[in-house]
Amino acid sequence: MKYLHLIWAALFRRKGRTFLTLVSIITAFLLFGLLDAVRVGFDQAG
Repeated sequence: MKYLHLIWAALFRRKGRTFLTLVSIITAFLLFGLLDAVRVGFDQAG
């Protein structure tokens, strides 16, 4: 359990880096969902 404490402490040591990492991950998932929706739309269109 000491590793969990170290990870948790390191996450908030650099708040800017943590924020940018989370924004990047969320953006990647949103773009993946958008591209998949476009692909499905093209498949259904013809």
